[in-house]
Amino acid sequence: MNNLPRICWTVSACLAFIEAIWGLKTILIEGSSIFPTYSYVNLLSWFSLALYGTYYRISRRHFDGIDKTQVLFAVLGAVAMASGTVIDQVGGPHLPALIGSAITTVAIGLFAYITLTRPLRLLAVS
Repeated sequence: MNNLPRICWTVSACLAFIEAIWGLKTILIEGSSIFPTYSYVNLLSWFSLALYGTYYRISRRHFDGIDKTQVLFAVLGAVAMASGTVIDQVGGPHLPALIGSAITTVAIGLFAYITLTRPLRLLAVS
């Protein structure tokens, strides 16, 4: 797990693609019965992963345990939320989406802690 930016960007791209395909399927087959929060929740997941990957790429430092834990929570939360919203849309329980949301919230909190305690150095522009 030394290449955190690539992991974040790859999972982000995969989730964005799956969300787009699922959204098209929902619109084409089910019409207007789309849950409004479904797209927002999945957008939050994959966009956050892209943001994390960009931050870790720009920071160019050695990744320690908290960085890796944050990315692990972000990936697990995003996958759980995406699958949980699909399960919810087909009539299943809300619990997987709720668990994914909680895990994603922990990842966001860890990221806030990381950015507050380890600010990026300003790059000199010549």
